[in-house]
Amino acid sequence: MAVERGGDMRICLIPDAKGATVKPILDRWLDPSSTLTTDGNAIYKKTGKGYSCHHAVIHSKKQFAIPATGAHIDTAEAVASQVARALIGVYNILPYEHLQSYLKEVAWRWNHRTRTQKLRKRKPGSRLRTIWEPVYVSAQMRDLLRHAVGKQLRQSREFGLCWPEA
Repeated sequence: MAVERGGDMRICLIPDAKGATVKPILDRWLDPSSTLTTDGNAIYKKTGKGYSCHHAVIHSKKQFAIPATGAHIDTAEAVASQVARALIGVYNILPYEHLQSYLKEVAWRWNHRTRTQKLRKRKPGSRLRTIWEPVYVSAQMRDLLRHAVGKQLRQSREFGLCWPEA
């Protein structure tokens, strides 16, 4: 999994967690001039040498961010949380041969969410807070089926999706 702060994510299944497996994938996804921020896993030591800068945040040493460099892996942990919630709460059965498709759907939802800003508190000096609105299933289906020939998608009285009777 790779995720850009405030940006898109990519995710794929890998057969093993070895540097020789992970490096080609990251090299395909990431620009060599970018800064790579990872956890303290040993496979990233050699992998990180191919990028302009590599920061490792090591949770086992009670290190959750590096204030001097601004390095943290909170965005990656948020993506991992979304994947875990989808795998536990949405999909009941996950056959291995279809797992990559489910992961692609989670990535699609992450990459197509909308960003809004709201005030935290109505006090002097209050800051804007970024809120990410999810993509609802009805909106996702509407987008997917917008160009389907011969079908007309409508919203039901219960705010679900329905097709008119033929």
